[in-house]
Parts: sequence; structure tokens; C-alpha cells
Amino acid sequence: MKIGDHQTENYADVLHAAWIGRKSKLILPMKAKQIDNVSKPRSLAVAAIVLLFLCGIVQVYYLIELGQNLAENRSDSESAGLQYSQLDLQYKKEVERKKDMGFDIELIQGSLSVYDRMEKFQIKALPLLYNVGEALGRSMRIDRIDVERKRSIAKAKSNNRRNVKQEDNLPLFVSRVTMTFPSTSDVQKGNLEVGQLRERLQRLLPDHIVSVSKFLEDYEYSEEIVVESGAGQKTLASQDYVAELSIEGPSEK
Repeated sequence: MKIGDHQTENYADVLHAAWIGRKSKLILPMKAKQIDNVSKPRSLAVAAIVLLFLCGIVQVYYLIELGQNLAENRSDSESAGLQYSQLDLQYKKEVERKKDMGFDIELIQGSLSVYDRMEKFQIKALPLLYNVGEALGRSMRIDRIDVERKRSIAKAKSNNRRNVKQEDNLPLFVSRVTMTFPSTSDVQKGNLEVGQLRERLQRLLPDHIVSVSKFLEDYEYSEEIVVESGAGQKTLASQDYVAELSIEGPSEK
């Protein structure tokens, strides 16, 4: 490195300047702490401003997209409303045309609605008896089956909504199936058969609730009763076991 024209050779400033010029980095730090104390907060402030600016850009993008979606939804709603008005006008014209031909569409719709409601609350006894017979098979029999309605077809109008809701949660009907077992039957085996019968009924009636209300040993049973014969002699006779199942019809959903 050439510095100056070397007129004053008695000074070493030229050599020092050439030596320092070859250095890529100074050995001693050339920093001021006062400047660092000011520059670091300024750098943080600049970074925060940049971050806030980027967040603002993202928010503006989402707002623009939300506005476009709202505009599309409003357009779809207006189009659907226009189509509904046209279909309603066409329906009214068709109803008037049918009235002129002698058909009362509103009366027919009302009649169908009443029929559907009555059919919904109708107890289908034949399918119930058929499924009970299928579950019994050939080896078992019942003595009696009772059906009791729990919900009425025509509900009375009441201001008490709680009572109406409680009635809706009731089953449509409750059926009780009574069967007897001989006094010589094994109680455990009989209870097992009753439980298996309940499981078969539950499979055949999935929308019903089938339960055993009385097992063989749960019923009021006396081992022996006194029977008087025609000759005036008293003999002891055993009483049969009685079991009972309960079938609850589907509740209104």
C-alpha cells in the first residue's frame, strides 16, 4: 500500500497507516455504550412497528374475504327469496285451479295430516302379538297379555308446557305378558328361560323396552294349598309359579 510521496522519512506515521489499512477488523472495540442504550430500544420499536403492520395487513385481508362471503350469502339469500316467491305464487295459482276443478287441496292436506298423527299414535297390536309368538317358539306359552295405552291420540290443550313434555316422554303403551310354570319346575332354570325370552323379545322389538317385572321366585308363592275333595277329604296341592314381562311401546321422539 503506497501512502504519500515519502518526503518525510523520519516519521513512522506512514508505516502505521499502511499497517492499519491492511487490517480487516480493528482489535480494540470502537463502540459507545451511550449509543447502544439508545439504538436497542429503537430497534425493538422498529420491529414492533413492522409486526403490527404485518398483523394489520392480515386483518385487512380477512376483512376483505369476510365482506366477499357476506356479499355472496346476501346474493344467495335474495335469489332464494325470489325463487320462493315465484314458487309460492305458482302454488297459489295451482290451488285455485284445483278448486275450480272441485278439489280442495287444503282439506286434503289437513286430512292427511290428521291421518298421519292418528297412525303415529296407533298401537300396532298384530305385529306385537306376532313378535311375542316368534319369541316364545314352540316350547313356551303365555297365559295372558294386557295392553294399556299411556299416551292419548288427541292431546288436551294446556298452558302447562311441562305436563305436555312429560306426556311426550311417556311410552305409547305398556304390555304385560303373564306366564305360569308348573310347581315341579326348577326355579333357576325357569328364571333362565324367562331371561332368555326377554332377550329374544328385545331383539325382535328394538324400539321397545322389554324387562322382567316378576321372576319365578319373586312372585307371591305358597308351596302348598289345601284342596277339599268330593269325599270330604282334605289334600295338599302345590301352586304353580308365575312370571311376568313388561313391554313398553316406543316414546315420541
